[in-house]
Amino acid sequence: MKRHTLFFADPRVLVSAILLTCASPQSVAAAAAQSGACHMGARVVDRSNRKGVVIEAKGSDCRVKLDDGTSRFYLAWMLEDDTPGAKKASSTGGLKAGSYNCVAANGVAGTLKVVIKNMSEYTSSGGKVGKYAYDPATDEVVFESGAWSGFFGKKLGPAKIGISSRRGGFYNTVCDLK
Repeated sequence: MKRHTLFFADPRVLVSAILLTCASPQSVAAAAAQSGACHMGARVVDRSNRKGVVIEAKGSDCRVKLDDGTSRFYLAWMLEDDTPGAKKASSTGGLKAGSYNCVAANGVAGTLKVVIKNMSEYTSSGGKVGKYAYDPATDEVVFESGAWSGFFGKKLGPAKIGISSRRGGFYNTVCDLK
């Protein structure tokens, strides 16, 4: 089966594609295997700063043996790369500044890029500048203008953002700092 990657300049097109996408389990698993930190042997850290090594990877599901000897199951988006020397970006006081590669529906519905410019501005794949607000108490993001206007986000990790069309909703679009 041939896999195609689509690039969207307008996030509304991406959300529509997600809603209309019907994919085989094989294509979802293949896309998930190529994203996130869920790779056999990968050194990872979760949102509670628990560190360990991936000992089982099935699509977007990961089993991690933690440094304390216990093991836990995670979804790939819940983990960050903890490899020594992994690329880090300067902090904006909330979201880290830099270019984020975003994957929707585990890559089946397409990919896009968001650039966090500073503490209140971002640029979409199409180059449209917008404003966002970040609440450090809840880690929530509200896109106030630009291509993502009307969408909501949440900081899912030190270098990971989830995006949804509803506040507090399921974050089917996940963006990783690259």
